[in-house]
Amino acid sequence: MEKYRKKKKFGQNFLTSPAIPKKIVTQSGFDKSYGVLEIGAGQGILTEELANTVGKVVSVEIDSDLMECLSKRFGEIDIIAQRKSKIVFVEVKTRSGAGYGMPSEAVDYYKQQKIIKTAQSYLLEHRLDGEISFDVIEVLLSGGKVLSVNHIENAFIT
Repeated sequence: MEKYRKKKKFGQNFLTSPAIPKKIVTQSGFDKSYGVLEIGAGQGILTEELANTVGKVVSVEIDSDLMECLSKRFGEIDIIAQRKSKIVFVEVKTRSGAGYGMPSEAVDYYKQQKIIKTAQSYLLEHRLDGEISFDVIEVLLSGGKVLSVNHIENAFIT
């Protein structure tokens, strides 16, 4: 777990001991029949305990540094759509110019595995079954203007 400095403007305090979230969730009496809205997810220590216990967790975090941490820890899908009978999980990548390669090249093996794992969680949570696809939409910018948008269907296979 990465360390973050507390930001006074957000009034942040972080749970650091894994025993505390476990005790909070146990004492709450929550089970799979509950949905929880967590305001100020922080580094996700309580979020993880809730996710293992309740039916659904929606976490809100205003600190962009911590949102990035939560996204890395729990994953995120940019777009979930349907194409014919397929459920399509779409990763959107944007680059200012191609100096560092095309945007789709950033969806490497490790990013693909994270997307696949997050998609599997989504499918389980929503009790969905069927054919799925993983697409990538790459957006190339120049001077803040869109040069091109390329939709790559079936960009990677599970």
